[in-house]
Amino acid sequence: MAKVVPFKGFRYNSSNIDIADVVAPPYDVIGDDGRDLLHQRHVNNITKLIKGKDLPGDSPEENKYTRASKSFRDWMSSGVLERDEKPSIYVYEQQYQFGGDKPRIRRGFIALAQLEDLESGVILGHEHTLMQPKQDRLSLLKECRANLSPIFSLFSQPDGGIDSILVEIAFTPPAYDFVDDTMTRNRLWVVDDAEIISSLCSQLEDKSIIIADGHHRYETALIYRHIRRNDPQTSSGDGAHNYIMMMFVNLDGEGVTIYPIHRIVHDLVDFDPDAFRRRLEEHFELTSYPFTCSDCEEIGQKLLRDMELIGEETHSFGLYMGGKRYEFLRAKDPERLHRLIDDNLSEGRKALDVSVVQSIILRDMLGIQADDISKQKHVRFTPTARNALEAVRRQEAQIALLLNPTSPEQVRAVTAEGGRMPQKSTFFYPKLLSGLVINSLED
Repeated sequence: MAKVVPFKGFRYNSSNIDIADVVAPPYDVIGDDGRDLLHQRHVNNITKLIKGKDLPGDSPEENKYTRASKSFRDWMSSGVLERDEKPSIYVYEQQYQFGGDKPRIRRGFIALAQLEDLESGVILGHEHTLMQPKQDRLSLLKECRANLSPIFSLFSQPDGGIDSILVEIAFTPPAYDFVDDTMTRNRLWVVDDAEIISSLCSQLEDKSIIIADGHHRYETALIYRHIRRNDPQTSSGDGAHNYIMMMFVNLDGEGVTIYPIHRIVHDLVDFDPDAFRRRLEEHFELTSYPFTCSDCEEIGQKLLRDMELIGEETHSFGLYMGGKRYEFLRAKDPERLHRLIDDNLSEGRKALDVSVVQSIILRDMLGIQADDISKQKHVRFTPTARNALEAVRRQEAQIALLLNPTSPEQVRAVTAEGGRMPQKSTFFYPKLLSGLVINSLED
């Protein structure tokens, strides 16, 4: 049973700070250049906390995590951040359009969820995690003792009871209303009405919660809870360290959009493209998509459209290994592929494109093991097909593997079976902004 409660969030003082200047995307989608631009945008930009810079001479006593902690406490004491007086939930709406897709609206609400072990069946992870990001987020959490960004989570409610309440709230004046760098309109409402809060939270009591984005931060929070529980001074069973800030969105609503995450394969020793292609031909029909310098973008888009069309019938992928042609991979016998995937995996997971890529192409054909992928050795990830193709063109990588998106129904099916997808299986869009509200774990 999910326990969801309101909290007194810390928010930027809007009397002298424009919220659009201090928010940022989640830490894991910010590159170094983007981080530097956000640091320059405002002295109190949230990236100063969630995405600090390593500096020469850093030590265990002085580093980006201790600097984040000092800044966070300075902002609270100086009034840059102010705490809401009443326990509240925070209704968050994003109006967005990606590429040529139709405009959409995604609504949910931010509150605290009691931490549950992932084996409990109450809060479910749908992806495996990577080691380095968890170490990074744990260091930050131990220093700041706060949830600086919400976990993005999903629940299933076909009748839309929660959504109907959120729609009513959306007709009232918001606390924030601004357009971000992706041209997404973000609106936030602070709701402290006890009756509304009770109605929203109680409707989640009988539901499982699926983590959409934030697996690393959630698992880090479980580790941090264990640390605090073993500290005699902070072992309270109902202490703030037993909760985590989450955004709750209805998976059955119209605003949930998932894009693919493509694979960039690099630094393979003695890689032979022709031998690799022959291995692929054992399981896939390969079709060439030749292009010239003038139409490489157009042909790339055609490849993606064909992947999407055929992907409704069977596994289909895009492949680029340099030169003047892309290649389209269409599975000859999906059931045969599924039999070659690990027997201990659920049927729902075996049917995923990402499982075929990880088990058949990366592991069996290229010898890249799951541990290597967990450490991001030989494989990088990007949600943008152009980035994957350009990595090969610039000879920074040997292979670009393009995937179709995982569907919401597949996410639901895998988590219902108690399974988890390979790392980086989904890219939910748009990302939740960091800096709208912060949850302190100090009390």
